[in-house]
Amino acid sequence: MNARPLVCPPAFARPHNPLQTSIICPRRISSTYGVIISLNICWPSQQSFDMVKIVILSWLPGMKSRRGFTLIELLVVIAIIAILVAMLLPALASARARAWTAQCQSNLHQVSLGFKLYGDDANGRYPESGDVIVWNQTDPATGHPSWLQQLLPYVQNTNVFKCPANKLLPPARQSDFNYFNGVRAAYIAANYRLASVISFKIQFPVAYVLSGDTLDFDPLDADKDDYTFNCVGGAANGSPWLSWQAHAKGQNIAFEDGHVKWYPGYNTNEMTFRYDSLHGWQ
Repeated sequence: MNARPLVCPPAFARPHNPLQTSIICPRRISSTYGVIISLNICWPSQQSFDMVKIVILSWLPGMKSRRGFTLIELLVVIAIIAILVAMLLPALASARARAWTAQCQSNLHQVSLGFKLYGDDANGRYPESGDVIVWNQTDPATGHPSWLQQLLPYVQNTNVFKCPANKLLPPARQSDFNYFNGVRAAYIAANYRLASVISFKIQFPVAYVLSGDTLDFDPLDADKDDYTFNCVGGAANGSPWLSWQAHAKGQNIAFEDGHVKWYPGYNTNEMTFRYDSLHGWQ
């Protein structure tokens, strides 16, 4: 049985057709759009070639590129983008705030571990705070550097002393040292004198406030403490008090047992500033 010969269609033209088409060879179709499509085959029949040609030419009008947008179209696109940005910005800000809160909690957890390691080497005593102490300087009254610098050998990283949310403050108030030393119990027990916390005197370690966020104090002070200024919860916990809402109208608090938690204010059932009882700062 002899194979059917392949048919190559003759050239033709249709001047009345707006998509004037000519067949140069069986393998190439061109149009008035200047698009050339190569078909690297020969066709078994004229009908099959015509069918493929019709499909291809039906695509060509949609392939013609536009020369630009109208003003109305541009305004619509701009309006849509503005709406999307307005919807996304609050969500992005909220996600950033949560990330900063989590990073701050991690910092305070490392600081609390530093307290424990320091206490192991100091017979249960934690770092003593003094007056305003700049980094790499010592306090004349105590003879010690800042409490954060006393912890540095145990945490090995000064970055953990800085809360990421501190960058929201005005530049003049931003500091590299954003946590306070919870020494109020030692101050009260020492008859209102500077003293270090003695860890084995703490009867409620799960509630004893060891450290936390603070927003005030001298930005250069690396020895922020709560001897004489309440750093937790504002007026509800005693006066004089300092700004404390570092994270979403609340603050992170580190406790003596090592856990860290965010609070919207002073909690009478979960915080203490005394050795032997649940008691507020005042």
